[in-house]
Amino acid sequence: MLRKFIVLIFLIVRPGLALAFPNEPHGFGKARFGMTVAEVKKIYPAMKEVGNPTPEVAALLAVYQLEGQSVLGLKPCTVTFQFNPERLHQVAFNCGTDMQVMTTLEKRFGDPTQGMPNNAFWIGDSTAVSLNTKSRHFAFMDKKLNDEFQARLRKYVATHAVTGGAPAGESGPTPAATPQ
Repeated sequence: MLRKFIVLIFLIVRPGLALAFPNEPHGFGKARFGMTVAEVKKIYPAMKEVGNPTPEVAALLAVYQLEGQSVLGLKPCTVTFQFNPERLHQVAFNCGTDMQVMTTLEKRFGDPTQGMPNNAFWIGDSTAVSLNTKSRHFAFMDKKLNDEFQARLRKYVATHAVTGGAPAGESGPTPAATPQ
């Protein structure tokens, strides 16, 4: 599951040109992009850490969730805070699959500034909003902090690329050593 999560983050489209949209988000509630885990935990003490499977991944990304929240009038929502690993760079939301999610985002932010099959994006000066139009999951992200995270993620993926079932630089068992 974490591998799918990392791939999903890696595939986020980052257009080069910023287009302003109204009411650009700068976090969630009182939590602002750039805050540390400890600062956000003071605001939302009920948030729970989503465990990372390895120390390497924990050094790359810290993920916390908060259940039963109201987001832009939508509820109940699960809010997922993503830190890189200390500074908040993205907040993702699961508020159900109702079409009200898309309607609410358009009412708040206007028409999407970019669309793709299954996705809509609102690209601002310093932040972006992404929406998966099928699942209705959406996220707010700080563009600069997200770019820093993406660079670290690319480096991690490049140094941990899997080839033939073994990480790059490590060899797997030889065919003769494979149990029959």
